[in-house]
Amino acid sequence: MPSQLQVAKNILKGIEERGFKKIGKTRCKNEDQTKQFLIIPFMDLLGYSYMDLIPEYDADYDGKKGKRVDYAIKLGKREPEIIIECKSYGKNLDRHTTQLKEYFANTSNSKIGILTNGIEYRFYASKERHPMMHNNPFFTFEIGDDDISALKDLARYHKEIIDVQAIVEEANEIIFLRQFNEAMFLELSNPSRDFVKNIYNKMGIGSRMNSDMESKLDKMINLHSFKDAIDRMVAERAANGKIVTTKEELNAYNIIRTLLVQSNKLSSDRISYRDQKTAFSILVDNNQRKNICDLKINSKGKSISIGSFKTSFKNVDDLVKLK
Repeated sequence: MPSQLQVAKNILKGIEERGFKKIGKTRCKNEDQTKQFLIIPFMDLLGYSYMDLIPEYDADYDGKKGKRVDYAIKLGKREPEIIIECKSYGKNLDRHTTQLKEYFANTSNSKIGILTNGIEYRFYASKERHPMMHNNPFFTFEIGDDDISALKDLARYHKEIIDVQAIVEEANEIIFLRQFNEAMFLELSNPSRDFVKNIYNKMGIGSRMNSDMESKLDKMINLHSFKDAIDRMVAERAANGKIVTTKEELNAYNIIRTLLVQSNKLSSDRISYRDQKTAFSILVDNNQRKNICDLKINSKGKSISIGSFKTSFKNVDDLVKLK
């Protein structure tokens, strides 16, 4: 079985050789041509031959007969686990999520839905313990994106290595995290009355919160108060866990941060670190899922892990060699 990285490199090579974007512009005037010249060849790069793609699969919904999704893939199962809805080259996909969602609900064993115009591919997943599709894609790939991490994510759908259950479980975790982050942002950017009331109750004043006090608290609940609280939490947890951020770790962080900023792919304000018992992690958007690398610097030695790659180093200046 090929590795995910090997598959990713093969996909990139195939995309470069086939010239999908040029073909789309010159030969794809309608949906059928988009299927023939773009979508079927792209699925071939993912290991699915024409015989694997079941065309015009029955997906009647809402009492309407004759509704069919463009392609279904069974992956050895009795019923399809993947369905694909195709649109013409260059067509905006935003309006067609509902259609895919309805097809998804009526192909009861579906786990993954793909919506595409031959250039952009949007991947949707089924909800946990529910035969319904999430409204938003958890992964999007566009022809021309040669970022290796995006290609490795795409490689997971290759016929030889696909693990539908693992993909769906991770997708639900990603979507749950997005929803949590969005809810947290909305609550903190515009605190609800319940939030303000809970703060007031924890202040232990005793009397009932009146409108004047509520107005006063509204003004006090802001970025500065959140930052003060977070700084205090970090300090307390570090003290309790005896985590001490060393000068050497900070030096390494500053070197890596500088290298990333110089690459022009990340702005400095998106890069942060999290010092933990197991490792010193450098992150994007302070998100553990967006891990750049993990450092281990202690009396036993120094090492860095970037994805599956791991190496030791003698001095923090050696990290420049890993640019």
